[in-house]
Amino acid sequence: MKPLRKSSTKAAALRAALERAEAERQRRGVDDSETVEYVTGVPRSPNWGRKPDADAYRKPSRYPPPEPKQHEAEPQQLAPKISEWRRIWVTVRRPNPERNDHGEIREGWYRTEGDLVHVQDERNNTLRRERLQPGDNIEAAARKALRDTHNHHGAFYAPINYPRRTVH
Repeated sequence: MKPLRKSSTKAAALRAALERAEAERQRRGVDDSETVEYVTGVPRSPNWGRKPDADAYRKPSRYPPPEPKQHEAEPQQLAPKISEWRRIWVTVRRPNPERNDHGEIREGWYRTEGDLVHVQDERNNTLRRERLQPGDNIEAAARKALRDTHNHHGAFYAPINYPRRTVH
């Protein structure tokens, strides 16, 4: 006969202990299907031991619930064949109160021809023509075209940014 390994002797000892415990339960007449209640003297709530629902510990929101989305407005339709010229202004340099700089704007004009927007500067020089997609905001597209054509560097009247003075 082969000598038993240590792990198999532990398993056999465990099986024997379980069999003795089962025999003791049957001798006492204990039914495992019943709930056992232990009185410890510690007061407990009637809901103790039950799993709470997920919303029980959630704080109520201080914000009102979002309103359901309403049907969004129809996108702006493309303009008629040829529209009249309209004036637009765009900011090309923001004001800077620390330098006493009031900023800079640029004026221009735009009109639409079908799905094209034509943009001119204040001297009636054509700057750009852009094709519009259905639903595009015509004025925003014209402002973007006017802003993009502004020369940020090398402008004659633009302020010169000198480096800070340092003392060596």
